[in-house]
Amino acid sequence: MRIFRVIKAFGLVFGLVLLIGCGARTGQNCSFGALSVSPPTGSADHSALSPGNAQQFLAFGTNLPAGCMSTQSNLLNVTWSLSDVANAKISNSQDATFGVATCTNVAPTAITVTATLDASHNSGKTVTGTALLMCK
Repeated sequence: MRIFRVIKAFGLVFGLVLLIGCGARTGQNCSFGALSVSPPTGSADHSALSPGNAQQFLAFGTNLPAGCMSTQSNLLNVTWSLSDVANAKISNSQDATFGVATCTNVAPTAITVTATLDASHNSGKTVTGTALLMCK
């Protein structure tokens, strides 16, 4: 019986060491620290027929704290916005057009495309990421 207690105690200690060594933490906040928008720079021709007048943008969560893990996939709970709504528009519809920016006119300068992940979807922390859109 004593040998079983020793084996049980050794197993418990080994398990705890393994968990601690692998970064097990309690109460850790695993929110994204930032967003990455892809592509970083896109362009579209406002005079072209669809899809030539549009550019698809994707948002990915980045900068997780040490010990946190996440799958790398396009976030579907961001809100898209543009710095120039007179020359382009972007879709927030939850369908195939989500994140698609459409050039409606020539823009004299690059348009900033912003993805925002609200705090309610990221453990209390709002984060953003940006890219550029050239409308020719």
